[in-house]
Amino acid sequence: MDGLTYTLQLQPGLRWSNGSPLTLRDVLATIQWVQSPGFPEASLAAAWQGVDAQVAGSHLLLTLSGPRASFAVTLTQLPILPLGGFSTAAIQSLPRHPSSPLPTSGPYMVSGETAGNLTLTANPHADPAPRLGRVELEPVVSFQAAAALFAAGRADLVLATSAGERSQLLRRPGSAAHDVITFGFVDLLFNERTPGLDDRAVRSAIRMAVDRDRVVASSVGGLGAVQTGPIPAGILWLQQVEPVLGPPDPGGGVSQLDTDGWLPGASGVRSHASTSLRFTLSVADSPPLPSVAADIATQLQALGISVTLSVVPAASFLSQVLVPGRFQLAIAAWDGGADPDVSQYWSSGAAPPLGYNVSGEAPDAFLDQDLEELATFSTQQDRVLAASRVTIEIDQTVPAVFLYAPEETLVASSRLPGIAVPATGDPFADAASWP
Repeated sequence: MDGLTYTLQLQPGLRWSNGSPLTLRDVLATIQWVQSPGFPEASLAAAWQGVDAQVAGSHLLLTLSGPRASFAVTLTQLPILPLGGFSTAAIQSLPRHPSSPLPTSGPYMVSGETAGNLTLTANPHADPAPRLGRVELEPVVSFQAAAALFAAGRADLVLATSAGERSQLLRRPGSAAHDVITFGFVDLLFNERTPGLDDRAVRSAIRMAVDRDRVVASSVGGLGAVQTGPIPAGILWLQQVEPVLGPPDPGGGVSQLDTDGWLPGASGVRSHASTSLRFTLSVADSPPLPSVAADIATQLQALGISVTLSVVPAASFLSQVLVPGRFQLAIAAWDGGADPDVSQYWSSGAAPPLGYNVSGEAPDAFLDQDLEELATFSTQQDRVLAASRVTIEIDQTVPAVFLYAPEETLVASSRLPGIAVPATGDPFADAASWP
């Protein structure tokens, strides 16, 4: 298997919600739409760049320009649309939001729309058929509006993305919380072009001192999973490669700084020659990240490191702070999806807009090779071994301190007892099986 060619066959008997058959022409046309110049979703379009798609008899033949293990996940995220009868010109001119709902192959179909509210009913051709016969979606402009509907009994499910939101929703009697680990991760990122942070001993001392459990319990309100390495904690099948760390050791960090010649001055801040350990910690104004940053600043003070917080509007944090390298320390939140290919963050050649290696780490041919293998090897055993090597090598250079993977909570009313919610990923992935 060269990792370049995928041969797919449709399950027989598939039908759209209007009863017409789902064909390979629909799949091919959907791919052509995603690859067209006007396609509105940049991330999905990027995942299909360099993929040649053709129908070969009863199969769909996909040929990649280079091996990419994450393509298996890409395939599961492609929403097939009934476009088989459309011309190329018609596909490229498709509106972002069609005026009327298209037929669906999923468990539900749109059966009504009133004042922006959508009513979904069971797709009569879905296999297996969903257990809930009807779902009503009511769009709201804020979490508070959604919480008010939930408290009044007008909504049965609301997704909370912070501990405060979770607590507010659980005030409704009989409600139940279902916590889900996302595929994202939050780290304390070092800009190694900054004097002081260019010393691995300083970065290592900081990593040694940081108390991740305290960050998750206090700043994140418990809504996170501790993470110690570069592979997101939400990718459960790779958690055996996580570095096993002992408890936080600020005393060990102090000893390491002393040994490396970083000694405290009259103010308590450490310095060496003409460089003092005074840094600005940049963070997006997106809760709970400022609280995380404040906690980290307090923890580093115990090492003799002075930290000043700089809170930046979330909309401009990536483009104005991280990408141009206008930071010294940063609390950064990332989400690369369900696949463990983390080359976009740590490969020497990873550059915006397709990569974000912004730490300034010197090129490392061995790490680049292992990242490429993690991105391209197809068997689980090979990917576990590659992930282990990547984890060890990043652990040695310390470009960041990995903190936690954020969690979300799907809060359900007592009208939906015993619903199945996955431990990671999409909280609604098993919605068709809900009673």
